[in-house]
Amino acid sequence: MNKFLEKWQKDRKFKIKIKLIIYTLFVILVSIYAISIEKKPSTTIENEENISENEENSEIIKLADNYQYDIKIKIDDQEFYYTYTKEDSKIFITKKVNDITEEYIYENDNYYILTDKDYLITTDTDIYNQVNEDYLNIDKINKYLSISKKDNNQYSVKLKDIILDNDSDDYFVVTINENKISIDYTPLVNHFNNQVKNYIVDITINEGLIESEDNKG
Repeated sequence: MNKFLEKWQKDRKFKIKIKLIIYTLFVILVSIYAISIEKKPSTTIENEENISENEENSEIIKLADNYQYDIKIKIDDQEFYYTYTKEDSKIFITKKVNDITEEYIYENDNYYILTDKDYLITTDTDIYNQVNEDYLNIDKINKYLSISKKDNNQYSVKLKDIILDNDSDDYFVVTINENKISIDYTPLVNHFNNQVKNYIVDITINEGLIESEDNKG
């Protein structure tokens, strides 16, 4: 240390060299800090509000661990009925079309249909051969709600927000009243098939929890 101080005081070139090294290190450190600041996401109040709103809308409909709900699908003059009952790791599905009722179980990522007294493995295609399964799925409905525009108990979902390259102003409406959900999918279905005049899905939560923004305490 004494040799350094002695050389610092007597050797002008050595002093200039040390100052240059210190200045260069300072510039490098400042540059690294500036780059790290630029990469950090903005934490303005506006962004915080948007993040909070997205998190709040991410799951508007919430079900308890065990639940039961009924679904009625009306496609023009046809009606289809499904009942879902979840008990622990099993989901029991009842499907009724006209006067024919079929019973299914979903367990371990497989569907089974009740035949006589035994359950035989089957596919989701057999269960939803006349309706669109996605239109009944609570997770998919929550996804639609998360990007919707809310007005009281109605949520408008624009087609251009869910269909790639769609630039229309058409939308369909999801209405939530306590434990009842009604969805008029007609505008969405017409995008793919304009022969369908009405495609309405009504869901009634019988057991479990449904929580919309209006019901939050």
